[in-house]
Amino acid sequence: MYLDLWTRRVSTIQVKRASDCPTCVERRFEFLDRPSRTAILCGDAVQVLPRGQVKLDLDALAARLSRLGRAELKGEVLLAELEGVSLTVFRDGRALIRGVKDPARAQSLYDRYLAR
Repeated sequence: MYLDLWTRRVSTIQVKRASDCPTCVERRFEFLDRPSRTAILCGDAVQVLPRGQVKLDLDALAARLSRLGRAELKGEVLLAELEGVSLTVFRDGRALIRGVKDPARAQSLYDRYLAR
């Protein structure tokens, strides 16, 4: 199910299970066994968590990131396009980084652009 909260549209999509997905196929939940600030999500996205409790100033972050690429504040969420990836950033410091499958790269992008 796809929910677009900005336009209030709901639709369903068909998604094939990746034959090599450790969670979907093998039922391995490695992120639950070890502390990590990253989690690989289905598709090409990685969630990155902040190092501690954070309250980001999304307005200031949007202004800074807009000099490097596209950055737009949509309510309580910052949407940005940098280095060929999409970032969805929340005030509490969580970020979804799309276009990346490698958690180390996602963490590097997070640290470069958000962890200041």
